[in-house]
Amino acid sequence: MPWAPPVAAGPQVAVVKDPPDVRPSRSVLARDSMEAMGSTRSAIPSIPPRWVVDSSDPRSPPVAIWDELTDAERRHIDASLPSEFEAVGEFAPEGDFHSVPVLEARTTLERWFGGPGGTGRTYIGSDLPVYYPNERMFSPDLIVVREVSPHRRERWHVLHEGKGLDFVLEATLHGNREKDLRRNVGRYADLGIPEYFVLDLVARRLLGYRLGASGRYEALVPQAGRLYSEALGLELSLEDTSLRFWVRGNPVLSPTESERTLAVALDRLNATLQEAAREAEEQALRAEQEQRRAEQEQRRTEEERQARERAELQLEVLRRRLLAAGLDPDVEQ
Repeated sequence: MPWAPPVAAGPQVAVVKDPPDVRPSRSVLARDSMEAMGSTRSAIPSIPPRWVVDSSDPRSPPVAIWDELTDAERRHIDASLPSEFEAVGEFAPEGDFHSVPVLEARTTLERWFGGPGGTGRTYIGSDLPVYYPNERMFSPDLIVVREVSPHRRERWHVLHEGKGLDFVLEATLHGNREKDLRRNVGRYADLGIPEYFVLDLVARRLLGYRLGASGRYEALVPQAGRLYSEALGLELSLEDTSLRFWVRGNPVLSPTESERTLAVALDRLNATLQEAAREAEEQALRAEQEQRRAEQEQRRTEEERQARERAELQLEVLRRRLLAAGLDPDVEQ
């Protein structure tokens, strides 16, 4: 089903939005003739593009225009939307205290949804340019979209993908806290994003919002210190500066924790195998010693038999000699 803009129901609650741009977007519908486009030479006229992506303020076209475009025009616009931006302003890089918790959350969710028990139909991205129809591009710290292909992407273009975001996480530390804690609460609700979570690393708290019937965000209330995400089907809590995901009261292990748990299990298995190998070696040594003792006993028995036979032979020879001499060794003299 193609993406459709959200329609708010009920009374609208005032929210803080981004201030209007000082200059208008140059992404406009090109309706003018070849002369208006700067061409004055005589030539066979060509059809001007119906939407031009402005590199200084790239935007996806409105839905009405997108619906009129050909597949080739849509592919061209999608490929024209940039995926890389200069590291300034809201795209300025931040340190490990900001990036590590986000990376841990991403890898944990990737393992959870992509593992043996997952559906394999969940896309998870970080710092990915997101384009909603005729809206300024934004790039959240973490996005999740359910029931889509998880293949790698350079951008999330809502009209091209046919689906908007289901879950957004922003981590705020040294960046624009006003944007993350206030303006995004209004903007993401306007875009119809079902859930928005904020990892406030300054105040050491986790905030969660879900779209209500009015089309505005409603703050989630913690239960036993956890916030439930309908989009993820998981509970979230804050442990120090890291996100912890829960399912039915059980913690979802991060890849690092899974590897550590596996390493401990492997160490125990190796120790068991090493102990079994030592016992087997000791048993083999004892068996070898027993075999040597048995062989020695057999040789001693054989030597005694042979000595006895030699003695008996010697006695028999002596007896015959005595008999030959006329003496009977069996008769007392």
